[in-house]
Amino acid sequence: MRTALLLVLLPATVLADASAGPARRESATTPPAAQRRFRDWDQLVNDVRELVPICHAVGKQYIRGRTAVMLPADCFFAPGRSELRSDAAPRVAIVAAAIKRLGEREVWVGAHADEKQPRPFRLTSAQAGALVEALVAAGVPAARLIAIGFGSQNEVEVYDGISMLAPGQPLVELAVAPGAQELPAP
Repeated sequence: MRTALLLVLLPATVLADASAGPARRESATTPPAAQRRFRDWDQLVNDVRELVPICHAVGKQYIRGRTAVMLPADCFFAPGRSELRSDAAPRVAIVAAAIKRLGEREVWVGAHADEKQPRPFRLTSAQAGALVEALVAAGVPAARLIAIGFGSQNEVEVYDGISMLAPGQPLVELAVAPGAQELPAP
């Protein structure tokens, strides 16, 4: 199984009306591949909406080309722990099914800690790795998943029309990765 650690320090750019659908984010100059990623992002959001009553919050945001669905970390992990909760299997199954419906699209699975957490990069890397392993066990091809530990770099601000997440809250992030044709030329 391929697991990579990617440390990303990016300021959040909140999409003012993320619930409006891809047409609001696309322009005449948006490449078709990027338009497809926005559609995949919206599909992923719709597919995990059933977690709202269980997790009490689901967010979505667009950050510098990263289209992400955000879930409270306590849906999958006990506070400060990297082992999946004993009751997380149904939630993992919902996420796995949503990722499988994206076809061959790669998904980044990230974790964010709060700023009070000791050794936040170690914790979030282990959480992301544990979730990737559970998703692979649920039938998602390992080659389509990348684990990312964000540490306490949790400057995530999310508004999505579904539910508001608390600022600084530990999060699990599912990001629809850009394809090679969507990346800028060197």
